[in-house]
Amino acid sequence: MTSSSQTKQNVVPINRSGTSNADFLSTHNAVRLLIGHSPLTWNDTIAYFAEQWARKRVNDCELIHSGGPYGENLFWGGSPTDWSPTTVVKIWAAEKAFYDPKSNSCAKNHMCGHYTQIVWKDTLRVSCASVKWNNNKGTYVICNYDPPASYLNKHPFGNFAMYWDDAEEESEALVAIEPIRCCPKDPNLASIEEKCSHVFKSF
Repeated sequence: MTSSSQTKQNVVPINRSGTSNADFLSTHNAVRLLIGHSPLTWNDTIAYFAEQWARKRVNDCELIHSGGPYGENLFWGGSPTDWSPTTVVKIWAAEKAFYDPKSNSCAKNHMCGHYTQIVWKDTLRVSCASVKWNNNKGTYVICNYDPPASYLNKHPFGNFAMYWDDAEEESEALVAIEPIRCCPKDPNLASIEEKCSHVFKSF
């Protein structure tokens, strides 16, 4: 359990800069453009929701979904890597390599849901929050999507056969990054810094 004084000491204020918001949005839209989907827009109401959840979860090294009304991608990364908005969205987008649009499924033992949420055809809005903690030794990112992806008998690309062949060529924006999927549950900050200094995880 982290006391309120510890929380104030360890958590850096949420990045609300226009540059940060623009980077989240432009990287999402660059990925969507590859398959001909319309760009997303930023929404302040969704951004506020994302901020509140980021503040609640930043100190526990656990990726737990909010259960809110939006689609949701989560990310936690340790230092010294600069987990910029662009880098985080590229990591999610790199899951394209593990997604088979014909079967609408992920490759065995791989995740692809972050990618499919980014490119979900019916999604119109995205807003994100990024917060650092413990003297910049970790970064927590949440992006929320409206309307959310719906996986019940639906395909993220709509009629993907119309344009999938044109989207096969990889973009530099989707450079594959192989994640090391580990993060200690030990609440001791020194232990987390030592064991998680070069890792990230998404959920």
